[in-house]
Amino acid sequence: MFQTLESFVLNLAHSLPLELFVIIASFIEEVIPPIPSPSIVVLAGSFAAVQQYSFHGLALLVLLASIGKTAGALVVYTVTKHAQSRLIETFGHLFGINEKDITRFGERFTGGLRDYVSLSILRSTPIIPSILLSFGSGVIKLPIRVFLVGTFIGTIVRDSFYLFVGYSGASALKSFTEQTTHIESIVTFGALFISGILLLYFLARRFRKSH
Repeated sequence: MFQTLESFVLNLAHSLPLELFVIIASFIEEVIPPIPSPSIVVLAGSFAAVQQYSFHGLALLVLLASIGKTAGALVVYTVTKHAQSRLIETFGHLFGINEKDITRFGERFTGGLRDYVSLSILRSTPIIPSILLSFGSGVIKLPIRVFLVGTFIGTIVRDSFYLFVGYSGASALKSFTEQTTHIESIVTFGALFISGILLLYFLARRFRKSH
């Protein structure tokens, strides 16, 4: 499945204008987490180097990639936010929390400057999977203006680095990128694995109670 997704993205890179590729592929990458986060923009940077993009052209690519990723993040955020009550009702007791606890925690984020800065920093950190931030923001119902602005600014910082890696072709930076990608993938799949275990545990408990 993962190879199919990567092949699909690679085909997009060859068949679409680079500007259109980064916005579409970044959207897909945010909604479908198995695609490694840096791969889209690093690939775009490599293509931009071949096509001899100017500084303004590279800045446009970063801007478009950030727009696509923010749009994808908004999808995850919106779905999670609307499913929050059901998720807490189903899994909250496993962690000893309820909707009031989540609401009380979410109320700490009032839309102040600290919230914008915190999310921007988290979004710009390479090893933190962005889909987990989108999911978590939806669960605590982070103010949408904070979510959008923090996601957009943080993604610009993050994607600027990855685009430079692809454009410059620096081997040391590529090695660093591969390591951060590996860590990010481990964190993402670790979270998915733990979620799967908890789901199986919950289903097993309900099965035993029903019998």
